[in-house]
Order: sequence, then structure tokens, then C-alpha cells
Amino acid sequence: WETSILILGTFNPEDTYATGNQADFFYQRPRNYFWPVLPTLYNHNGIERGDMLAQQNFLREKGIGLTDILRTIVDADQENVDHVNAISSFKDDQIDKQFNEFLWNTDAIIKYIQENKIEEVYFTRLGNIQEVNPNLNTFEYQIRQVENYCTDQSVYHTRLHSPTGMGLGEGERIPTLRQRWIENGFLDHTQNE
Repeated sequence: WETSILILGTFNPEDTYATGNQADFFYQRPRNYFWPVLPTLYNHNGIERGDMLAQQNFLREKGIGLTDILRTIVDADQENVDHVNAISSFKDDQIDKQFNEFLWNTDAIIKYIQENKIEEVYFTRLGNIQEVNPNLNTFEYQIRQVENYCTDQSVYHTRLHSPTGMGLGEGERIPTLRQRWIENGFLDHTQNE
């Protein structure tokens, strides 16, 4: 579908690495608050995590595309317990530390932004903006490549608190995450309704 907004996650492990925590579509894992929060930023009710049809209809209606920065961890081994534990932790810093060979989606994302005249780009990772000279094979480096392109092309972009809700502090997860996204710079789309 036609998109003007792009939301970029980090990675989505194969189900074999996420036993008991599978997802059929973006952000559907049980410990993720993306679908209960995103629609509320458009004056809609949250969408059930497992309702892929409703999720896709919402994305189509709002012109939102979703993808991940990491396509494949080349040197991941399902027989290696440390690899399985790192991937199933869903912690990006564990991926950066445990593995060395990646296929990044960065060039395809930049091309997509360019070809589709994307107006807004959101990263669902705050990362470490203060880090100096991040390693090429890290999420931080790859995010910065997309951010640099967006800056050069005057495309609005910002980093959002992780929809997993990790590190939110006290309070109810959904309203707290919603407020954090607004504070992080998610543009007000309630006026377009």
C-alpha cells in the first residue's frame, strides 16, 4: 500500500529462537505494547496483538509501513545455547555483542524512503545517541545511516521508546508508553482524523 510514514524496528527472530513468544506480524509478541498504543495516536482504539487483519487495515488506512533494520544474523547457530539465549532475549545490545555477521536492511530502507517520498520515519529504539563512532555492525551505526539520509533530505525522523515497555519506570504501560512516544516526538496525527 502507499505509505508516507515508516516505522523501523530492529529485528524479529525466527520462531525457533523465540519458543513460546512467536509473532505472525510486526510487534505481535505478548510483551509488546505497539498495537495497544499506536492507534491511540490517531484517535483510534488499540488493536489486539493477534489481529493481523485489523493491524494491516489500520496501516493501509494511515499510510504506515513497517520493517526491521536487521534482516539476518548470518553467524547465528540454533545449536549454540549462547546464540539462542541472546536472540530470544530480544535485547538489541545482546545481538550487537554476541554476533559478527549481519545482513542489514539499511540500504533498502533508504531506497524505500527515497522512492516513496516518505515524510516521517520513526525508530522503535532509543539507542545511544551519545556513542562516538559506533561499530559498523551495530544497530546504532545502522540507525545513524538512515537518520543521516533523512536529515540530508529533510525527512522528519525521531527515536521512540521501545514498544516492549522496558525501562519505562513506574505506571501503567500503555498510557505511559503513549506519553513517552509523544515526548519523543511522534507527530500529532489526531488532527487528521
